Amino acid sequence: MEPNYIKLPELEACLEKVVTIEQSTFDGVERITGKIVLLQIPWQIQLIEGAYDDGVFQGTLGQFLTFAGASGGIIKVESEGKAAYHNSQVPVPYPQFEVFDEEGLRAMNDLRRKCFGEGFDYIMDPSLS
Repeated sequence: MEPNYIKLPELEACLEKVVTIEQSTFDGVERITGKIVLLQIPWQIQLIEGAYDDGVFQGTLGQFLTFAGASGGIIKVESEGKAAYHNSQVPVPYPQFEVFDEEGLRAMNDLRRKCFGEGFDYIMDPSLS
């Protein structure tokens, strides 16, 4: 089965935007602010020029943050330049993306809507929205 990729224009428009990732469980960070310089759909974004709250960021500047992956969480990049990252709501065991069938994609999208509401910016398969 061919992967169903996220609609690109909505995320490509986010490149070079400064975003804040809040409610993060990534390396124990409460909040990360940085510029999106790379989007590898559907798995990774990269932040640079970041400012890390309370000096507790344990990662590397420019580190890739994985989402929609077995050890990752879910990132929402909002139009106002904010993003949210969660991994506490990712089901375990996490289904492998490449073996998602229509039911699996629907379940993933339902999880994203539950996490972030109906206004969630990207859906992995628009036909399921």
